Parts: sequence; structure tokens; C-alpha cells
Amino acid sequence: MIHKTDCCKRFFCQFLPALLGLYLLVPSPAWSDESVLFLREGRLWETFNLAKIGPVFNNWARSGYGMDFPGYEPNWIAGHIGEAPSHHIGGGFWIAALDSLGQVKGVEDFALYGGTVGFEQTSKYIALRNRFVFPSEGNYYQRLNPNAGEKCIETIFQWNPNYLFPYTRHAYLPIRVTRYVHQWVTHEIDQDYIIIDYTITNVGDSTLFKTYLMFLYGFSINARGWSILFPDYNQGARNTRMIWDNSQRLMYGYAANFSDTPGDETYDFWQQGGPQRQGEYLAPAYAGLKFLYISPDSSGKTNRIHKYGWAASSPTQASHPFTNQGHLEEEYAIIKNPALATDAITSMGDARWGSTRVWSMVTLGPWDIAPGDSIRIVVAELIGCVPYNLALNPQTPPNQIAKGRQILLDLGKRAQACFDNNYNLPDPPAAPFSFDLNHLSGDKVGAEISWSNSTESIADADYSGAESFDLAGYKIYRSNYLPIGPWDSLGVVLKGDARYFDASTQRYTFIDTSTVVGESYYYAITAFDGGHATWGINPTLFPNGVPPQETSKYINRTIRPFRAGLGPTTDLKKVLVIPNPFVISSGLTVPGDEDVIQFVNLPSPCTIRIYSIRGDLVQVIEHREDVGTATWDQISRWGQYVESGVYIYHITSHAPSSKNQTVIGKFSIIR
Repeated sequence: MIHKTDCCKRFFCQFLPALLGLYLLVPSPAWSDESVLFLREGRLWETFNLAKIGPVFNNWARSGYGMDFPGYEPNWIAGHIGEAPSHHIGGGFWIAALDSLGQVKGVEDFALYGGTVGFEQTSKYIALRNRFVFPSEGNYYQRLNPNAGEKCIETIFQWNPNYLFPYTRHAYLPIRVTRYVHQWVTHEIDQDYIIIDYTITNVGDSTLFKTYLMFLYGFSINARGWSILFPDYNQGARNTRMIWDNSQRLMYGYAANFSDTPGDETYDFWQQGGPQRQGEYLAPAYAGLKFLYISPDSSGKTNRIHKYGWAASSPTQASHPFTNQGHLEEEYAIIKNPALATDAITSMGDARWGSTRVWSMVTLGPWDIAPGDSIRIVVAELIGCVPYNLALNPQTPPNQIAKGRQILLDLGKRAQACFDNNYNLPDPPAAPFSFDLNHLSGDKVGAEISWSNSTESIADADYSGAESFDLAGYKIYRSNYLPIGPWDSLGVVLKGDARYFDASTQRYTFIDTSTVVGESYYYAITAFDGGHATWGINPTLFPNGVPPQETSKYINRTIRPFRAGLGPTTDLKKVLVIPNPFVISSGLTVPGDEDVIQFVNLPSPCTIRIYSIRGDLVQVIEHREDVGTATWDQISRWGQYVESGVYIYHITSHAPSSKNQTVIGKFSIIR
């Protein structure tokens, strides 16, 4: 059975023309705009609606990606490992301004619901564009445009002068909002932040006075673990603790103790699976929002923060900072001063820290925006987290997990340097487009991993001549837990190494023989260079030389498990059931495999029928893979776990070379 990587083939099949030099700079293509777009190729996943970011607010329930880290689809994983790892349930900004008489001209929400923006001509704000900028959705390795992200989204919406007001008071803000989103999914270093670049233009005929913006985010930094530790509470982590770092212009948070329950769950872990499955820290990540650039406000200062604050959310209702604030004047006052928000938290010693869901607010301004003038605000969403193997080890001390904070701060500096350098940073060499994964033949157990050398002809756009072909080699990784890791390094294959490279086929082959029969694995291949003495784009950015760059594991990995096993047999008398007897928690360690029973030394194809000791047919398994191992999760034909007892298996071979066609045996289950 051939396993191919799932993630790279789609975007690289249309990326090849660019590799042949057919594109330099590419304008926005003429495909249709969408109401919602997703970034879900790298490690950090996000949702971009027409106006707001992340899921539309629904009482803190996850309904889409919201800084999911590490991003994955729940259907990739058979076992229950908690909810998807979202770190916020929605974000964006509110904006408000006064007219020339000092009255509130309008207040708009582009953070909670964003319902005033649509493609319909009856919308208050008409969406003019919401699309990926580059062909096949990608500017991979920045080959199409060195001053844009590899994933780039352009969104534009503008005030509709023909809007029919449903209310008597015609409150509106005649503005156009342009939003560019940049992400670097192939970079191991830069994949954990997303830069969002806003430009807000006055398209009316009068000045917008004392204009304020409030960035509002509902961070929920223990969302994945919350349902495991606290199943009796509704969604939305209540143990999120937020901090404002004024020197970094950074709002960030982490999971602290949930004060309404006994004990300290700050670094609690959960037990599930076999004896090798020890547990997991549930909230190792630090999540934040950093302000990279703020246009000079009325004070004349650039990058000035007006105010910041937090507001508690009701334990039972979908409350937010503007709940029960129905008048424009009240909403304007909250945007100007977050301390006036509903259920505002005005002290770091407030007892609600650690016991309630919290909204984070940062206010910018004021500006007087004349007709035709614009303001610009650039922010970065970022995640700082220690390697996943530390989160899986209950012996890891809390101070090691807390190093995610420094990773977050360093990543913020990296995002700032990226913005300051016009969205250009050194790129890694191009990773293989995909790879093939096969079982070894005969009586060998393992995986054969092979890939083409085609990316070695792709030049690094930041360099010229021989120095531009800087791919030094490949690294092979494996996870025996989840498609998000933790990743163990299996080896390094240097470019052109004759031990792995076949010049006649122009392919590399790496053999992994350290697998165990029946265990499931995930594989990833990255490419790396050897670094450079300088970076010609901006030599001052790396005065001591450019360190080696490596691609992300997430762009070229398997997301379906590869189960190791022997090749098919021709002698059914060799069939075994393991473990036998099956005792609860004696199964495999991969989530979803805790109850797996294996049939080994099978022919292929064959049919496995499982009966109770009374002769009732419990389950039928049709085995068609080119490996001599099949599994049963102890689920009956009626979708229920089977009870303890003795079971009979009857195997019929459909392979013409089998020495015998049927075999009968028994095994027992102790639950």
C-alpha cells in the first residue's frame, strides 16, 4: 500500500510554472471571492471572515479555527484528545468616531459578529474583495513576490451610501477597510505568527473626529484541555490569564489555575491509553496579539497605545464588553476607555482572574481622519510553545513549560523584523513536493520513504548564481503518537548522497526499520540549507550571518497513520491474535488504538469473521492491504464495545497462493 503525503501536492502542482520562471509578480487572479477563508496549511490555523477573524461569536463555542495551534482536523485522530486546540473564539476591531458637532457619528463592530458586511448590495458595508492573492493560493518561498507572505489574503469592504437604515437615527461611518493577511507556512521559524495589515480610509465628505479603534479578542488558551479537566462546565476556558507588555506592545496570555475547583490544574495532565501513555500538559502554549505599527494619532506619536483592559464574561450567557450597552454614546465611551466595559476587570488582583472567561481590549487613537485620508494598523497573532515532547512528559517541570513565554517574545521580535523589512525574511530551500511511503517486502517490518530531487533545481530568490542553489539536504522525522508530533529525528540525508540517491531515477530512498509490528506512525520530510555569510536584501538584519533555515514539518507530512507490519503470509496456520488475552489498557499507545486488537501473519486479501462463544456474528473485517496485519477496535456490528469474554475468529483467505483457505481460533477480552 502506498501512502502519499496529503498536503503539498495540491499547491505545488500549480506552483511548478512559477518554478520555471513564468511568473515574477502576479496580480490578483480573477477567481470568485468567498465569505470566509481559512489558513490551515502550516502549524497555526486561522479563520478570516469578511470583517472579523476567527469563529463568529457563539457563547464561546468553537465553530471554526481561531489561532488553532498546532492545527489539525479532528477527523484525523481516532481517539479523544480533547477539543481542537483553538486559542481564541473571535477577534478584530471596533471603530467609532464623532462628527463636527461632537456627536457620535457611528460605531461599528468588526470583531464580535461583523454582520454589517456582506456581498449583497443591501449590506451596510459592501464586500468588494475577499480572496487569496496568488495563483493556487500560494507565494511559496516568496518566489512570486518577495514582499508578501506565502499565504496572502486581500479583503476590502466599504460603506454603502445606498444602505437603507432600519432605524431612525442614521449612524454610520463612511470608511473603506483594506486588510492584507500574511503567513509563512513553509518556514520552521516563521510559521507561528500571522501578520494582519489594516488600512482604514475615510471615503465620506467630512472629517471623522476623535476616531478610536478597539481591538477585541476572546482568548481561550486552554480550550483543548478544558473539556477533559472540567467536563461539567460549558465551553470557553476560565483559567486564561492575560498580561499586557507595554514595552513590546503585546497582549498575551496563558492557562493559569482554575480557582473554582480544588487543587492546582495549571500543569495538570490526563491519563488515557496504555502503560506507555503517561499523560499530557494541556496548556503549554502562550498566545498573543502584538502591535507592529500604529499610524501617528492626534498626539503626533507613532505606535501609541491609548488604553487597554479586560472584561469578564458571564458564566452562563454569551456576554461581552458591550452587553446591555444599547446606545451609541455608551459604546463610544467603552471603545475610548475599556474600563467602562460591561463587567470590566480594572485590577490585576480581581478575584475573577482564574475563574471566568475574559475578553481582552486594546484601544488606539484618537485620530481626526479627513476625507480621503487613511490610518494604518498592523498586528501579529502569534503562539509561543515549547516542543511537544515536553508537553507529553509529566516529569517536565512547570518552569520548562513556561519557557513558551520567551519563545512568544522572541517570535514577536521576529514578526516585527519581518514587517520592518517589508515582509521579507530569509527563506528555507524548497522541500520535496511529496513523498511515497511503502511497507517493506517479505519478512521485513518497516517503511520505505522515497522522494524526488526536483526541488534541488529551485533557486533561492534572495541570492544569485551558485549561492542561490543552497539546498544542503533533507531531514526525516517520525511521530508514533499524533500527526502533530512529537517528532523524532530519524536521520539526515545530504544532497546527492549515493547511499540514498539513485541517479537513474533521480529519487532518494530512506528505510526506517525501527518500527514495531502493529504500531501506527506519521512521517515528515523537511529541507535545510547551510546558512549564508550575509543577506544581501538587508545585511544589517543578520550582522553575524544568516543561520541555517529549515522548512516546516507541517507542509510535507502524512496525516493518516501508517501501521507497520509484516508482508502477507500464505500459511494461515501462522495467524496470531495479539495481545491475547486483551486486558484493558494493554493496547497500542496512539490515541484511538488503546482498544485495538491485532491479527498478524494474515494473507491478503482475506475476510475475518468474529463470533461470540455462543456463535453470534460480532464483526466482519475485510482485509485488503498489502500487509499481513489487520486490526479490530472491539466495536461490534451494532456500534457498541463488546463485553469481556471468549471470542472465535474465522479467517477465509482469498489469495490464490494460500496453502489453506480457512483457519479458526479463539482469543479473550478482559475489560
